[in-house]
Amino acid sequence: MEKQRPFNPDNDTIDNWLKRFELHCELQEIPFERRAKWCKITIGDVGNDVTTAIAAATWEEWKTALKKELGHPDEENASRRDLATLTQGDLSLRALARQARQPANRAFNGAGQPIIKREAMEAFLKALLLNLKREVLRTRTTTLEAAWEEAERHHKLMKTLPPTPVIVAATEQPAPSRLDQLESTIAALQRHLLNDNTGERRRTPEQRRS
Repeated sequence: MEKQRPFNPDNDTIDNWLKRFELHCELQEIPFERRAKWCKITIGDVGNDVTTAIAAATWEEWKTALKKELGHPDEENASRRDLATLTQGDLSLRALARQARQPANRAFNGAGQPIIKREAMEAFLKALLLNLKREVLRTRTTTLEAAWEEAERHHKLMKTLPPTPVIVAATEQPAPSRLDQLESTIAALQRHLLNDNTGERRRTPEQRRS
Protein backbone atom coordinates (compact mmCIF):
# COMPACT_ATOMS: atom_id res chain seq x y z
CA MET A 1 0.00 0.00 0.00
CA GLU A 2 1.15 3.53 -0.75
CA LYS A 3 2.67 5.36 2.20
CA GLN A 4 0.29 7.70 4.00
CA ARG A 5 1.12 11.23 2.88
CA PRO A 6 0.79 14.39 5.00
CA PHE A 7 -2.46 16.29 4.76
CA ASN A 8 -2.51 18.97 2.04
CA PRO A 9 -5.65 21.19 2.04
CA ASP A 10 -4.91 22.42 -1.48
CA ASN A 11 -5.76 19.07 -3.09
CA ASP A 12 -7.43 17.01 -0.38
CA THR A 13 -10.11 17.14 2.31
CA ILE A 14 -9.65 16.10 5.91
CA ASP A 15 -12.50 13.58 5.57
CA ASN A 16 -10.80 11.74 2.72
CA TRP A 17 -7.40 11.96 4.40
CA LEU A 18 -8.79 10.40 7.59
CA LYS A 19 -10.41 7.59 5.61
CA ARG A 20 -7.09 6.72 4.01
CA PHE A 21 -5.32 7.06 7.35
CA GLU A 22 -7.72 4.64 9.06
CA LEU A 23 -7.35 2.13 6.23
CA HIS A 24 -3.60 2.41 6.58
CA CYS A 25 -3.88 1.83 10.35
CA GLU A 26 -6.04 -1.24 9.82
CA LEU A 27 -3.60 -2.75 7.34
CA GLN A 28 -0.71 -2.00 9.69
CA GLU A 29 -2.75 -3.30 12.64
CA ILE A 30 -2.29 -0.10 14.61
CA PRO A 31 -4.64 -0.20 17.63
CA PHE A 32 -7.11 2.62 18.33
CA GLU A 33 -5.25 3.81 21.40
CA ARG A 34 -2.14 4.51 19.31
CA ARG A 35 -3.84 6.10 16.30
CA ALA A 36 -4.00 9.62 17.75
CA LYS A 37 -0.25 9.61 18.34
CA TRP A 38 0.41 8.13 14.90
CA CYS A 39 -1.92 10.70 13.29
CA LYS A 40 0.01 13.54 14.93
CA ILE A 41 3.22 12.19 13.39
CA THR A 42 1.72 11.56 9.96
CA ILE A 43 -0.54 14.56 9.36
CA GLY A 44 2.34 16.94 8.61
CA ASP A 45 2.95 20.65 9.12
CA VAL A 46 -0.58 21.79 8.24
CA GLY A 47 -2.16 19.81 11.06
CA ASN A 48 0.58 20.13 13.67
CA ASP A 49 -0.82 23.28 15.28
CA VAL A 50 -4.27 21.73 15.41
CA THR A 51 -3.17 18.40 16.84
CA THR A 52 -1.07 20.10 19.50
CA ALA A 53 -4.15 21.92 20.80
CA ILE A 54 -6.38 18.83 20.83
CA ALA A 55 -7.05 17.48 24.30
CA ALA A 56 -9.04 14.41 23.31
CA ALA A 57 -9.08 11.09 25.11
CA THR A 58 -10.23 8.75 22.34
CA TRP A 59 -9.52 8.37 18.63
CA GLU A 60 -13.13 9.23 17.74
CA GLU A 61 -12.81 12.51 19.65
CA TRP A 62 -9.60 13.19 17.76
CA LYS A 63 -11.32 12.69 14.42
CA THR A 64 -14.16 15.00 15.42
CA ALA A 65 -11.72 17.72 16.49
CA LEU A 66 -9.70 17.41 13.28
CA LYS A 67 -12.80 17.67 11.10
CA LYS A 68 -13.95 20.72 13.04
CA GLU A 69 -10.62 22.52 12.68
CA LEU A 70 -9.57 21.45 9.19
CA GLY A 71 -12.87 20.62 7.52
CA HIS A 72 -14.70 22.73 4.94
CA PRO A 73 -18.42 22.04 5.20
CA ASP A 74 -19.23 24.17 2.17
CA GLU A 75 -16.19 23.35 0.07
CA GLU A 76 -18.15 22.76 -3.13
CA ASN A 77 -19.73 26.22 -3.11
CA ALA A 78 -16.46 27.85 -2.09
CA SER A 79 -14.69 26.14 -4.98
CA ARG A 80 -17.34 27.31 -7.41
CA ARG A 81 -16.94 30.89 -6.17
CA ASP A 82 -13.19 30.67 -6.78
CA LEU A 83 -13.76 29.38 -10.31
CA ALA A 84 -16.29 32.13 -11.05
CA THR A 85 -13.64 34.80 -10.42
CA LEU A 86 -10.82 33.06 -12.32
CA THR A 87 -8.94 35.39 -14.71
CA GLN A 88 -5.75 34.91 -16.66
CA GLY A 89 -4.07 38.28 -16.23
CA ASP A 90 -0.32 37.71 -16.53
CA LEU A 91 -0.58 33.97 -15.86
CA SER A 92 0.79 31.46 -18.35
CA LEU A 93 -1.62 28.87 -19.73
CA ARG A 94 -0.05 26.23 -17.47
CA ALA A 95 -0.50 28.44 -14.39
CA LEU A 96 -4.08 29.27 -15.40
CA ALA A 97 -4.90 25.56 -15.70
CA ARG A 98 -3.37 25.00 -12.27
CA GLN A 99 -5.50 27.79 -10.80
CA ALA A 100 -8.61 26.13 -12.26
CA ARG A 101 -7.56 22.68 -11.04
CA GLN A 102 -7.01 23.63 -7.39
CA PRO A 103 -10.63 24.56 -6.52
CA ALA A 104 -11.87 21.44 -8.33
CA ASN A 105 -9.50 19.25 -6.32
CA ARG A 106 -10.86 20.63 -3.05
CA ALA A 107 -14.47 19.53 -3.66
CA PHE A 108 -14.94 15.76 -3.42
CA ASN A 109 -17.94 13.47 -3.26
CA GLY A 110 -18.38 10.58 -0.87
CA ALA A 111 -16.26 8.33 -3.08
CA GLY A 112 -13.36 10.77 -3.01
CA GLN A 113 -13.82 11.93 -6.63
CA PRO A 114 -13.79 15.59 -7.72
CA ILE A 115 -17.33 16.76 -8.42
CA ILE A 116 -16.83 20.04 -10.29
CA LYS A 117 -14.34 18.95 -12.95
CA ARG A 118 -16.46 20.30 -15.81
CA GLU A 119 -16.88 23.66 -14.07
CA ALA A 120 -13.10 23.87 -13.80
CA MET A 121 -12.72 23.33 -17.55
CA GLU A 122 -15.41 25.92 -18.33
CA ALA A 123 -13.77 28.48 -16.02
CA PHE A 124 -10.43 27.88 -17.76
CA LEU A 125 -11.98 28.43 -21.20
CA LYS A 126 -13.82 31.55 -20.04
CA ALA A 127 -10.56 33.08 -18.82
CA LEU A 128 -8.78 32.62 -22.18
CA LEU A 129 -8.34 35.40 -24.72
CA LEU A 130 -11.20 35.46 -27.22
CA ASN A 131 -9.28 34.32 -30.31
CA LEU A 132 -7.65 31.46 -28.42
CA LYS A 133 -10.94 30.47 -26.79
CA ARG A 134 -12.59 30.13 -30.21
CA GLU A 135 -9.88 27.77 -31.44
CA VAL A 136 -10.09 25.55 -28.35
CA LEU A 137 -13.90 25.42 -28.45
CA ARG A 138 -13.75 24.09 -32.02
CA THR A 139 -11.92 20.99 -30.74
CA ARG A 140 -14.84 20.08 -28.43
CA THR A 141 -12.61 19.08 -25.53
CA THR A 142 -14.29 17.56 -22.48
CA THR A 143 -11.61 17.82 -19.77
CA LEU A 144 -9.48 20.57 -18.28
CA GLU A 145 -6.26 18.79 -19.24
CA ALA A 146 -7.35 18.45 -22.88
CA ALA A 147 -8.45 22.10 -23.01
CA TRP A 148 -5.10 23.24 -21.62
CA GLU A 149 -3.16 21.11 -24.14
CA GLU A 150 -5.22 22.49 -27.05
CA ALA A 151 -4.75 26.04 -25.78
CA GLU A 152 -0.97 25.54 -25.63
CA ARG A 153 -0.93 24.08 -29.15
CA HIS A 154 -2.96 26.88 -30.72
CA HIS A 155 -1.03 29.52 -28.77
CA LYS A 156 2.26 28.26 -30.22
CA LEU A 157 0.71 28.07 -33.69
CA MET A 158 -0.54 31.65 -33.50
CA LYS A 159 2.95 32.88 -32.59
CA THR A 160 4.37 31.37 -35.81
CA LEU A 161 1.77 32.88 -38.15
CA PRO A 162 2.55 36.21 -39.90
CA PRO A 163 0.55 39.19 -38.70
CA THR A 164 -2.71 39.78 -40.50
CA PRO A 165 -2.40 42.78 -42.87
CA VAL A 166 -4.63 45.69 -42.07
CA ILE A 167 -6.70 46.71 -45.09
CA VAL A 168 -7.67 50.36 -45.10
CA ALA A 169 -10.65 51.13 -47.29
CA ALA A 170 -10.18 53.98 -49.77
CA THR A 171 -12.11 57.04 -48.74
CA GLU A 172 -14.50 58.39 -51.34
CA GLN A 173 -14.58 62.08 -52.10
CA PRO A 174 -17.85 63.56 -50.91
CA ALA A 175 -20.26 64.62 -53.63
CA PRO A 176 -20.47 68.38 -54.11
CA SER A 177 -23.37 69.98 -52.29
CA ARG A 178 -25.98 72.16 -53.99
CA LEU A 179 -24.37 75.22 -52.42
CA ASP A 180 -21.00 74.28 -53.95
CA GLN A 181 -22.67 73.81 -57.34
CA LEU A 182 -24.37 77.21 -57.08
CA GLU A 183 -21.08 78.91 -56.16
CA SER A 184 -19.37 77.27 -59.15
CA THR A 185 -22.15 78.47 -61.49
CA ILE A 186 -21.91 82.06 -60.20
CA ALA A 187 -18.12 82.02 -60.60
CA ALA A 188 -18.50 80.81 -64.21
CA LEU A 189 -21.02 83.58 -65.01
CA GLN A 190 -18.71 86.19 -63.48
CA ARG A 191 -15.83 84.98 -65.65
CA HIS A 192 -18.09 85.08 -68.72
CA LEU A 193 -19.25 88.65 -68.02
CA LEU A 194 -15.68 89.73 -67.32
CA ASN A 195 -14.57 88.35 -70.66
CA ASP A 196 -17.42 90.14 -72.47
CA ASN A 197 -16.59 93.49 -70.86
CA THR A 198 -12.93 93.11 -71.70
CA GLY A 199 -13.75 92.42 -75.34
CA GLU A 200 -16.11 95.37 -75.51
CA ARG A 201 -13.44 97.78 -74.25
CA ARG A 202 -11.00 96.58 -76.89
CA ARG A 203 -13.35 97.42 -79.82
CA THR A 204 -12.79 100.74 -81.68
CA PRO A 205 -15.54 103.42 -81.86
CA GLU A 206 -16.09 102.55 -85.52
CA GLN A 207 -16.55 98.85 -84.60
CA ARG A 208 -19.05 99.75 -81.89
CA ARG A 209 -21.14 101.93 -84.34
CA SER A 210 -21.22 99.25 -87.02
